[in-house]
Amino acid sequence: MIFAELDLGGSRKGTFQVSSTVEVDRERRTIVLRGEIDMANAGELRTAIAEADWMNGGPLEVDLSDLHFIDSSGIGALLSATERGHSLVLRAPTAPVRRVFEVLSLDTAAGIEIA
Repeated sequence: MIFAELDLGGSRKGTFQVSSTVEVDRERRTIVLRGEIDMANAGELRTAIAEADWMNGGPLEVDLSDLHFIDSSGIGALLSATERGHSLVLRAPTAPVRRVFEVLSLDTAAGIEIA
C-alpha cells in the first residue's frame, strides 16, 4: 500500500492511498487484480502468471472487477500468459480497463476472452 501526498493548492494538503494487489486465488484458479497495475507492480503480475503452472495449460482467469487502471507494462504482463501457452479469460473489467483492451484490439485477439 502506498500513501502519497496530494497538493490541493495553497496551504491545503491531503493524502490519498493508492492500493494495488495481485492475488492468486488457487481455489477459484484465478488471478485477482485490484487498484492499479503499472510499471511499479507489473513484475508481481508477471510472477503470478509464471507461477500459474498449476493451471496445467488451461485458460488463465483474471478477475478485473476491482482494477481501475492498467498501463502498457500491465498489458504486457497479461500477454505474457499467452506466450506461456495459456488463453486468457478476463472477467468483469471496469469501464476504463475495458476501454484500454478495446483501443488495443485485445477484445478481439485470439486467445483472449473478455467475459
